[in-house]
Amino acid sequence: MRKIVFPILVLFAVFPFRPGTGHASRIVVVLSDKLSPYQENLEGFRNTCEATITEYDMRGDEQWGEEIIRKIQASSPDLVLAIGTQAATLISEKLDRIPIIFSMVLNPEKHGLTGPNITGISLDIPVKTQLQTMRDMLPGIKKIGVLFDPKESGKIVSNARKVAEEMGFELIAVKTSSPKEIPRSLRETLSQVDALWMVADKTVVTNQSIKFFLETSLNFSVPLYGLSDSYVRSGALVSLTVDYRKNGEQMGALANRILGGTDPSLLPIMPPQNIYRSLNTRVASELNLKIPTEILKATKNVYE
Repeated sequence: MRKIVFPILVLFAVFPFRPGTGHASRIVVVLSDKLSPYQENLEGFRNTCEATITEYDMRGDEQWGEEIIRKIQASSPDLVLAIGTQAATLISEKLDRIPIIFSMVLNPEKHGLTGPNITGISLDIPVKTQLQTMRDMLPGIKKIGVLFDPKESGKIVSNARKVAEEMGFELIAVKTSSPKEIPRSLRETLSQVDALWMVADKTVVTNQSIKFFLETSLNFSVPLYGLSDSYVRSGALVSLTVDYRKNGEQMGALANRILGGTDPSLLPIMPPQNIYRSLNTRVASELNLKIPTEILKATKNVYE
């Protein structure tokens, strides 16, 4: 009897089974592109979710993405993981029966990533967490400025107004519908506020405007909350950034629940649980800001 049981136990250890199906769990992973953050995200996922994984890279090509969809439909996996906005939107449009998890997506509702078979981990750091970071760094601030395009970030800013008011801030939100309006709007805003907050708005934040934001905010001696660690390296005062690998682990835990039988419709889209702070002490010095020691100790990346 022992000779029979032992090999079966080995099989269970090597090949994860999906309860109730009688076969190993099969997952297809589709990356929008082979970018380093996406690779980190996938690595975290692999560390957490044990399954047979087939990986596809869209390479940013919609036509190749359509071919990937056909391959997925032919193989009928237990779960599809979409990493990045392009992959997530394509897969959510084309697959309505296979469970889908997405990650590395900002503002997923805006991209239509909703439905009975889809859930995921958003890249959006809660507004309250961002504003609290600004308060920790700048205890005396009252007025926070933000430039935004209503078509791109209207809902986010509307929510931020309510959060800011609850926290005792005044949010001065300036509508900007064209990149051409940024120089005038930014200067006018900086003259009225104690800090400037950046949101991921395609109209406002472009490769051409980033340098202007960094330089102009310093010229006005207004601290800038950047979108990520790279902004702080370039001259923003502070930012919060998602840990992509940990985000992948969070996604793996979500996948395990679905493979274990939980319906995706019962799992709401979640915010990232693992974020870290970056701080530029050179900028702080130029702004005559004294950063408390406890803040420095609790900051992952400090740039001088």
